[in-house]
Amino acid sequence: MSHLRPDVVTITFRCVRGVAIITGVCVIGSSRPCGRFLKKGRSAVRAIECLLDNGFHIKLKTSNTVVLKRKRHHCS
Repeated sequence: MSHLRPDVVTITFRCVRGVAIITGVCVIGSSRPCGRFLKKGRSAVRAIECLLDNGFHIKLKTSNTVVLKRKRHHCS
């Protein structure tokens, strides 16, 4: 039996005129289907909403960083 590692996404951001803008992203595993939102200069809120809608859960949140994690499942 193989053990699948979870997907982990770390987003760093800064606020510009009240909007959280992505300054960096690190993906371990997969961020599908949200990769198009995980770009520097894009909205951190939209990226986080996409990840949450696709099985990720927030594991850590600070004033400028969010870490999200999703368990991978075996295909039957």
